[in-house]
Amino acid sequence: MPNAPFITDVNMMIDFSFLQKIRTICLQAGEKILSYYKQPLNIQTKENGTHVTKADLLSEQLITTELLKLTPTYPILAEEAVESGKKIDLPGDTYWCIDPLDGTNGFIKENDMFCISIALIHQSYPILGAIYAPVLDKGWIGAQHQIYQFSSTQELYSRPLDQQKIKNNSYKMVSSRRSEKNIEKIKALYQIKNHFFQASVLKFISLLDKKADFYPVFNPTCQWDSAGGQAILEAAGGYVVTLDGQRLKYEKYAYLNPPYCAFFDFDFYGPEKFKDEIKNFIQCK
Repeated sequence: MPNAPFITDVNMMIDFSFLQKIRTICLQAGEKILSYYKQPLNIQTKENGTHVTKADLLSEQLITTELLKLTPTYPILAEEAVESGKKIDLPGDTYWCIDPLDGTNGFIKENDMFCISIALIHQSYPILGAIYAPVLDKGWIGAQHQIYQFSSTQELYSRPLDQQKIKNNSYKMVSSRRSEKNIEKIKALYQIKNHFFQASVLKFISLLDKKADFYPVFNPTCQWDSAGGQAILEAAGGYVVTLDGQRLKYEKYAYLNPPYCAFFDFDFYGPEKFKDEIKNFIQCK
């Protein structure tokens, strides 16, 4: 299953200077978020039952403002704007998709595992992704089959791609606690002995760092929960696919994702037996 081809006209814009500007936006948003971290918070509950804080809202405002300066013609799909009921107009086939503070519960609980996620989506697929974890002061950008890392004290630097295959019977799985009730069945199905939970889109970084091989997602997620991580993982040669083996796709006004799996080694996902068993598991759970 090959990765998607480059989109020439948009990719001409995505040079190193452009990525440096994305780094700057991430760092600015991270600084804004940290100014509220471990401080008294006015926590509000959204209609969907999740939480939002002033840090979420101000981070989104900053990112949105700066992205519009950078690319005035590209609209922005932002989590808090959507979930506040704002009507989002997405003309054309290119738009930004942002989660200004992914892992708000972690931010509230002060567990450090939250991040900013930004993706540029073109013709239904993410072609650039940026993730920045402010407390860890670690950032990642993926685009054009290149992975870059950065921090507040380190400029963008290129990271070598690791294409090492999974060893037999050594699968390591990462997942969200929201999928916890499904995990034991999946572990038994694929004889996975090594498993850990992780918050936010940083699960994609665990795949990138080879701390995990497999990330199944069966609970409801939205575009902004996955697009940045998908762009980075695919730029590194990984895959994010739905249960029928198709690359995870983003429709402009269909914000919810279907179930999907993320991984590096396509030999692991490729057999029809894998797809059929996963489908049967989902249908019977």
